Amino acid sequence: MGLVIKAKDGNIKLSDDLEGMRKALLIDAQELARKLEQKEDKKKGRGKIELKPTKLRQYYQAIVHIYEQMKEKEQKDNLWIQFYILKAKVRYDYGREMVTELFEDFITSAVENVKTKEDLEKFKLFFEAVVGFFPKSTSS
Repeated sequence: MGLVIKAKDGNIKLSDDLEGMRKALLIDAQELARKLEQKEDKKKGRGKIELKPTKLRQYYQAIVHIYEQMKEKEQKDNLWIQFYILKAKVRYDYGREMVTELFEDFITSAVENVKTKEDLEKFKLFFEAVVGFFPKSTSS
């Protein structure tokens, strides 16, 4: 069946088959990275919110760390808790206007829909592709 990550403007399907993953990693990840690059209006006051590359990589590194630890440890409950807490962390960063609403939705949906280690691996690979397509720096 595959893993579905819900986004505001559509769903991203991370399939169990090679062709589906190819599309997700080469097309969907690039499209999401392009959308994440866009600045959003602040809810309070004037200005724009933008997702900084360092913030994107911070969340990606958290996913990688959790996944790598899961490969090594027998007791995985604490690692799943670390994964679930990412939803609270991204919500906090969104409230502080450090991440965009689209990014908050992306991480929240992943946390809510990843159920197995295999799902986590697919999400990690997809997120890696998004990071790769995301610009290395943003203009001020």
